[in-house]
Amino acid sequence: DVGGIDGSFGPRSRQTIAAWQAKNGDVATGFFTSAQKASLMTEAAPAIAKWEEAQRRAYAEEQRRQQQQQQAPPPPPPRRGFKWPWE
Repeated sequence: DVGGIDGSFGPRSRQTIAAWQAKNGDVATGFFTSAQKASLMTEAAPAIAKWEEAQRRAYAEEQRRQQQQQQAPPPPPPRRGFKWPWE
């Protein structure tokens, strides 16, 4: 658990990196080396691909929904307070 996600890189981020380094048998500095970055990206690739696919599906669904709304017939005009005999 790294605490809440706030989008800022700070002390908890460094602690999390250090924990990941220790888990992988590296010296826990809290700073990535190039090799560690590559290893992390390889490790995360399946999750990243799954997230990207979900984003593509959500975008396609939103596009389909907007297209259906544009193709839907306009709603009937509102009824007036009175009715003519021929209506």
